[in-house]
Amino acid sequence: MIIPEGDAGRRRTDQDDDVTRPGPRSRWLLLPMILVVIAVAGCGAGSGDREARRRLDAVADGISREATQHWRSDTDPSWLAVWAANDSASGSDDEATVSVRPLSWRRVGGRGELDARIEVRVPPHAAVTFGDRSRPAGHAVRCVRIDTDESVRSISCRGQTPPGLPTPPTVPDLDAQTDMIKSALRQPTIDAARDHARRHAGPFTVRADIVDGSWVLVLTRSRNYACLAGVRSPDGSVSMVVPERRVMRPGEGGCDPYAILHPPDTH
Repeated sequence: MIIPEGDAGRRRTDQDDDVTRPGPRSRWLLLPMILVVIAVAGCGAGSGDREARRRLDAVADGISREATQHWRSDTDPSWLAVWAANDSASGSDDEATVSVRPLSWRRVGGRGELDARIEVRVPPHAAVTFGDRSRPAGHAVRCVRIDTDESVRSISCRGQTPPGLPTPPTVPDLDAQTDMIKSALRQPTIDAARDHARRHAGPFTVRADIVDGSWVLVLTRSRNYACLAGVRSPDGSVSMVVPERRVMRPGEGGCDPYAILHPPDTH
């Protein structure tokens, strides 16, 4: 029997469709793959702003920790503004740009309180390794109130105009603290020595500890990170120690009481 050419063409088309067109079951098998592609394609949406908010929270927490560490009841509140403004950073490449604008600073009872406007911008990031994620640029702004009890809470930015930064208070000469350190080390206990130094140290940070049986009292000037230490040996003699400049850099630990007697190796 001769099959008409039109029917043959139609049958060949049906056969081709059976090969190239997925059936109902195949379509269901493709659905999870489609969903994965959609999820991966959309994972970066909004992630830039989330990253900016995450970094902003980290900046606020860092300012709070630093203020709590350095604050004492007699500290000039203007230091709060100076410390906070130092956390501003001009980003480049994949680094965030951070702007910290102090709004007001004051002493409330024995603690310090700082209002600041923090703005963070993060650049876009392109994934270059497996497991990495691309993200668009992001932006976040938040006004916060930071207390020296390590608390951070949001406040309204409305109507807040950042004033000019205050002039940092005059910092006494660190070398002039030798007599005060020796006087502190003549106290009956290491705790009494620490308390004596804190009452008379002005803007310096005071740390004291017992290392290998000796009392070690360290005054640190955080503005340019320099320190001066006094050591009271078990026999009662007192000596002064000025760590080498190379070990006084931030991160080297040279101003830690233990490091005064056991300097770190920075070579």
